[in-house]
Amino acid sequence: MIVSQVIRPLPARTSPLPGESLASLLRRTAEAMGYEGPPRVRSLLSDFRTAPANVNLLPPGRWLDQLAGILGRPIADLLEMTFYRLAAQLVLSPCGSPCTSVADSKIMRKYFFASVSPICPVCLKEDSIPHERLVWSFRALPMCMTHRCLLVGQCPDCHRALRCDRQHVSYCPCGYRLGESRAEPVSPQETNLARMLEQLLMDRAYLLPKMPPAATFWWAERLAASVAKTPAWMEDFGKRMDTQADDAPEFLSWLSAAEILGEWPDRFEDFLNVFQQVAKHRTTSTGISRRFGRLLREAAYLEQIGYPAPANVLRDYLLRRSV
Repeated sequence: MIVSQVIRPLPARTSPLPGESLASLLRRTAEAMGYEGPPRVRSLLSDFRTAPANVNLLPPGRWLDQLAGILGRPIADLLEMTFYRLAAQLVLSPCGSPCTSVADSKIMRKYFFASVSPICPVCLKEDSIPHERLVWSFRALPMCMTHRCLLVGQCPDCHRALRCDRQHVSYCPCGYRLGESRAEPVSPQETNLARMLEQLLMDRAYLLPKMPPAATFWWAERLAASVAKTPAWMEDFGKRMDTQADDAPEFLSWLSAAEILGEWPDRFEDFLNVFQQVAKHRTTSTGISRRFGRLLREAAYLEQIGYPAPANVLRDYLLRRSV
């Protein structure tokens, strides 16, 4: 007997809401069915123990097909509520190749929170039907663009992480009402940089010449990792953003990467001046690996698959300083 014959379709009040994640819909479904939580609905999938705990990571295939029967929704609708909806903007492929809509979970976990499910306390307080947005799990944007505040990833009362499979969107398991959490405001400068990343993700905007969103995000992620290893740069950037670097280090490193891309190539060269002074573990006879870490290799890889913008700037920077 197929799953769709066992479980009745959802009532209208649990239809997907704009921007909602699949994990959020599953949570509301469990509540409508009188289940104790989302794991009970997920347990209806065949071989569910091997499926991702976070249904936002469900790839196209048998699990999503079965869930479509359980929820009474078209498969295409559910796929739009998963991280794979954004695969074309995040999966790097050689220049000239068609954009892909397929990605493995490793790539998705690099860009999205897999087990934590952050919330905007203001949204939860204002929503007529409280629900989570898919974009709230995007690592580069841990803020609500509507209310310009940081997302909350752990309960302010018991300090436990807000798991994606918790029973209620508005309550921590300890009973704390998450809509009462303090909304930490984000400065206008930070908001402007975050909006650049949002447009790159949602509107497929271009920040660098001939660099599509997937290539730009790949490079931005590498820049953010390098920025995070450069304390002097992080401290200066935090001061300019009017934020302590310790408050949200991953967010600040992504925002710094956005600033570098937005003021390309001058800001990138400013960063290189600071980054080359950070001690590296590996050295070469030329000192290049010590000074620039993996950035040279990563820029060379992008150039090899058809995206030369970063390599061109690095090459010019090195040539001007070798004279």
